[in-house]
Amino acid sequence: TVYTAHCKVYTAHHIVYTAHCKAYTAHRKVHTAHHIVYTAHCKVYTAHYIVYTAHCKAYTAHRKVHTAHHIVYTAHCKVYTAHCKVYTAHCKVYTAHHTVYT
Repeated sequence: TVYTAHCKVYTAHHIVYTAHCKAYTAHRKVHTAHHIVYTAHCKVYTAHYIVYTAHCKAYTAHRKVHTAHHIVYTAHCKVYTAHCKVYTAHCKVYTAHHTVYT
């Protein structure tokens, strides 16, 4: 009968719709899982970036201190060398005088 034919068509449509619905649900679950993994990776990357940035800032600060120390050390070395030259000159003069008087 027409009713039976309609019923069979409806049943077939229902089966196809149910299959589509299950496939869509599975697809959404995969998408959600990917999103969760992506979000986790993003958080790890952000954490690594924060740590890297902190290390970079600390290293830069350390290098600035090291450079400042080097500048001060170089200045002290130049002053010391100048004092040494003056001392050596005085020593030579003293030795010359001592030689003359002795």
